[in-house]
Amino acid sequence: MSASGNVLLRSYVLIFNSLFVPRQTMLDFLNTRREVLNWYAFLDGTIFIISRQNATQLGEMIHTQFPTVFFLITAVPNYDNNGWLPKAAWDFINIPRSSGRWE
Repeated sequence: MSASGNVLLRSYVLIFNSLFVPRQTMLDFLNTRREVLNWYAFLDGTIFIISRQNATQLGEMIHTQFPTVFFLITAVPNYDNNGWLPKAAWDFINIPRSSGRWE
């Protein structure tokens, strides 16, 4: 928790099979959910999500909407990750921010 008592924003990565749920369908769903404060899509079946919820809560939300689709959602530890992504993706992961849509 932050000094003000608010639950900190966390970065998550959602990986799903875009053959069963097209990326735009998943993004349209995420856009309706107050739990999802921001997202960044960089690969067809992979979306970074910013949320105050934990992975279990986010997973239940996704599973309720898409009950037959396999997916993985996991926290991305800030500054303890690696890969080849654009700077904007690393900034999104390492400095989680709300889009302001729900706040």
